[in-house]
Amino acid sequence: MWYKRKCKTCLEKYVPVQETQKFCGAICRNEWWKKNSYSHRRSRTTNCLTCGEEFIKYNDNHKFCGPTCKPTFVEPKKKSSVEIKRNLFFDILKKVYKFYNRKPVPIKKRDQYELNERFDEITITGPGKKGAITEHEFMCHVARRGWECFKNFSPNGPIDLVIFKEKESYFIDAKTNPHSTLNADQKNLDIKIGYLDRHRNVAIVSDSHGHIIKQI
Repeated sequence: MWYKRKCKTCLEKYVPVQETQKFCGAICRNEWWKKNSYSHRRSRTTNCLTCGEEFIKYNDNHKFCGPTCKPTFVEPKKKSSVEIKRNLFFDILKKVYKFYNRKPVPIKKRDQYELNERFDEITITGPGKKGAITEHEFMCHVARRGWECFKNFSPNGPIDLVIFKEKESYFIDAKTNPHSTLNADQKNLDIKIGYLDRHRNVAIVSDSHGHIIKQI
């Protein structure tokens, strides 16, 4: 393989790198392909059979200058502006009909202060755990609203939580059942009942008579 070979374009001798190499370099290779490519060899001018204009054909079956000159050509029908507007109008009517005839979403009617569903969910736990769960859920809800919250160190006592925000503060006895009442000592200490209204996603602070003081 390592012998000198003549280039097919410039006819100068060169040492080939591969057995199939026919040119001394890329310049000669590109020049040869420009002159001897298939499209260059096969392309030739001829006249269109329909309009008679001269065009370049690249194969023997190329007899027409374009698709419009072919006998099988069918010109597409153009829709009038009135027809286009009418179709748009009907499309809008269909969308309006679908919108007003869609299936109604059933809405469950609940009383504004209907509560106690959470109380039924945790009935499987003991009474001590119920109170602990309620206190922690109340604390987390209040803390997300920007209130500071402190829990009683002792599990037994008249006060479960102390919450405050800016100049507003409350002593809270967290209740699972919002209809629970306070004892006499708690009333004297001005302790409030705290519970969660899960339907409205608010924490309720009420007095011993059930009157709502604060919604958080």
